[in-house]
Amino acid sequence: MKSQSPAQSAPTNALCKTRKISKIEEYKMEAPVTYIQNQVNDAEEAFELIWNGLPWEQRKDAPRRECWFNPYEQAYTYGSGEYARTYEAHSFEENHASRLIKDIMDDINNQHGSSYDCCFVNGYEHGRQHLGWHADDSPEMDQDHPIATVSLGAEREIWFRQRIEWKESLNRLAAPKWGVTEVLKLGHGSAAIMHGGMQRSWQHRIPKSSDTHCGARISLTYRKLVR
Repeated sequence: MKSQSPAQSAPTNALCKTRKISKIEEYKMEAPVTYIQNQVNDAEEAFELIWNGLPWEQRKDAPRRECWFNPYEQAYTYGSGEYARTYEAHSFEENHASRLIKDIMDDINNQHGSSYDCCFVNGYEHGRQHLGWHADDSPEMDQDHPIATVSLGAEREIWFRQRIEWKESLNRLAAPKWGVTEVLKLGHGSAAIMHGGMQRSWQHRIPKSSDTHCGARISLTYRKLVR
């Protein structure tokens, strides 16, 4: 395991110009997601503090840097089998950057009546770093509670797809079929709230950007642990 030095300065934070799938304004999304454009005040200051202040982990098999926070010292395992990765918990009280992450979480809880108590942080240094198709359906997490993703830095796309019910074919269970992919652009300081229960039938991803000048982005994903 290799830790990213907190002292490293953030890369140039230019906005991405990713491939446009469709104009989000032209249709109502089927994905049960609420988008809030300006969730974070002083988003630029927040980006700089968090990017330079966290004890990042850079796993060799993950095209991004990561850090896990909760107040219970509870480890978190992502994935399964040979792809499983376990992260030891950091405290929200560890430093100024982690306290800011908690302040943002508290603001969301107060504004939306939610009960988030943990945060998984992803850091994307450039547009080629990404996150593949997945659902945030780990058993440690409350699946009936919403999930909030706060974005700081470069604008990136998040894609959503819904699983269509599996059908039996020739006495075998066929592979799942997926509905139309929907795309949302995540702006600097925004929050995308995936509604409770969504992870049971939807997946999402952060695709690569074709723009080699795409700057860095931080994703703060807030969830509620099962306690």
